[in-house]
Amino acid sequence: MCLLFIYVTDFKLVNFIPKAAFSSLIVKSALDTLDAWFVRSFYRIKDKAEWSVVPFIIILSFSWGMLEAFAVGVGLSTFVFVGAFYRSGVVKYIANGEVF
Repeated sequence: MCLLFIYVTDFKLVNFIPKAAFSSLIVKSALDTLDAWFVRSFYRIKDKAEWSVVPFIIILSFSWGMLEAFAVGVGLSTFVFVGAFYRSGVVKYIANGEVF
């Protein structure tokens, strides 16, 4: 309801928010996102090759561009997935219904 009111009044209420407060909220949001997706995910994931795709995409997006970094990230993720799938082995049990 509050967002609808702000939208209907042509965002004139937003002009009363100090720029320093708004900027600090954006910085806090960026730091929380960095902590959640970059730092805490490093400790949660077992295969660090999967985790290393994210910083690689970020670095490439700054140097090459977002679309190219996304394409390379999809390729790297595919290689990591195929490697993990190969290590796990395809056939776990060789049996039929009578054995179980």
